Amino acid sequence: SSSCDPIAIIEIDEPSLAELGAFPWPRQYYAQLLNYIAPADPSAVAFDILFAESTEAAADQMLAEAIQQQGRVILAQGWGKDGTPLLPQSQLADVALASGHIQNQIDRDGLTRQISPQLNRVTALSVLTARVYALVQEPTVQQWSRPTLWINWPGPSHQAARYSFSEVLQQRVPAEHFRHKIVLIGANAAGLDPLTTPYDQNPPTSGLYLHAAAIDNLLNHGMLRRLGVRWWPLLFLLGGPVFSSFANARQVHYQLLIGVSAIVLWLLFCLGAFYLNWWLPVVWPVGLLSLTSWGVMVAEHFRISRALRQELEALRHLSDPQKALKAAQQNRLAAPPAKPNSVYQKIRALTLVAEALSQEAFLDGLTQIANRRGFDQYLIQEWQRSFQAQLPLSLILCDVDFFKRYNDTYGHAAGDICLKQVAHTLRKTVKRPADLVARYGGEEFAVILPSTDAYGAHTVGKAVNAAIAALALEHAQSEVCNYVTLSVGTATLTPSIQNTPKDLINTADQALYQAKHAGRNQVYPS
Repeated sequence: SSSCDPIAIIEIDEPSLAELGAFPWPRQYYAQLLNYIAPADPSAVAFDILFAESTEAAADQMLAEAIQQQGRVILAQGWGKDGTPLLPQSQLADVALASGHIQNQIDRDGLTRQISPQLNRVTALSVLTARVYALVQEPTVQQWSRPTLWINWPGPSHQAARYSFSEVLQQRVPAEHFRHKIVLIGANAAGLDPLTTPYDQNPPTSGLYLHAAAIDNLLNHGMLRRLGVRWWPLLFLLGGPVFSSFANARQVHYQLLIGVSAIVLWLLFCLGAFYLNWWLPVVWPVGLLSLTSWGVMVAEHFRISRALRQELEALRHLSDPQKALKAAQQNRLAAPPAKPNSVYQKIRALTLVAEALSQEAFLDGLTQIANRRGFDQYLIQEWQRSFQAQLPLSLILCDVDFFKRYNDTYGHAAGDICLKQVAHTLRKTVKRPADLVARYGGEEFAVILPSTDAYGAHTVGKAVNAAIAALALEHAQSEVCNYVTLSVGTATLTPSIQNTPKDLINTADQALYQAKHAGRNQVYPS
């Protein structure tokens, strides 16, 4: 597959089951995999696996930490046969970015061609994943207002960029293969979530590739559009009365040729429309044309038969002039006046204008300030605005000093309270409406300061450092002093074509490192 393909699939296949054992697996396997691909900074990671039940506490904690570190992980949810919701285990759901449903719809012929973008007010896993990728990489996602997404299958599943779970877990696949990609993780072994598609029927593929195809369609605006029911009367009119009036009163072999030509033209028209992402009905229009052609030819046959009978009857009465004249009059089969050929009107596509799917929460559940996703989006937004206006953009990264020791000493509950107080204080200290305070990860916080130069960023950094110190939160195990303190790093850039938002983040991160290295509880540059 092309390196430009944004989707990479990590599949639980037969070799993985042979190497790692029967499914389901211990959750530390998934944690190890997430930790291995994390340095490649995937744009989004989606699990087509239900983590509905708790397992070993250590394994659940390990996976939760890996999900939190990754930052952009979407989990799966579904419903049992009795309608019972199958939600992600709460510890995992709390740290995941979101969860989406993985239900599919099977057509009467056993093939899967559609999914619901929302089901029971739950957004589909593929839709959420595409939207997360769009927020990070900034492509546009196809909007859809109808209750069904019709999948335009890109091809057989073996053409996708896919990797064996065990190969990735054993680090036999370079992590760079997943850089900035959408990583889909799920089962594809025989008997695990089988799915039949127009390209994969024997053997079938798995639901994993349904989500991959839906994401591909949304990012490439390739979802199929189906002709609305309101257009069906027009097709009936064209395929029935209009076609029959055109083919009527012609010789049978011409009628046959017209019927076959109309069917071939409709099939070619449907094929061309399909390349333009329109799925037009094929079976019943072809059936209607065939039935109309057959009806016209049968009617013509009976018309000719009746004419011949009339001629024979006239011949029997030639001896009687009166009867001969009457028979001749009855046998006069004048052709109907020629009618102008009917013109097939081209069906005009209606522009689908849909409301965007509801925005996912951008708040951190613990601190009620912006989370990492909100930070990423706002930074990109302000970077573009500052680039256009050629104004400086500043970033502050700050870290609670020796927070692990705080947790170890006072407990995680107290640690959570501490983080909430720090977040609340930061939000009170940074007062401009355009400034954003966000939880960057763990005990690390970030402040985005639009239209702010280096001096202004340093001033805000000093105010933040002082405000946290003024809280006087006890921290007996700190090597700086006996209360909670912050190390602060600031960075300022004027966006240009030579730099990126990541350069600003890296500069601020290096400044934070220098503040810690210089003894903590200070602002760098000083």
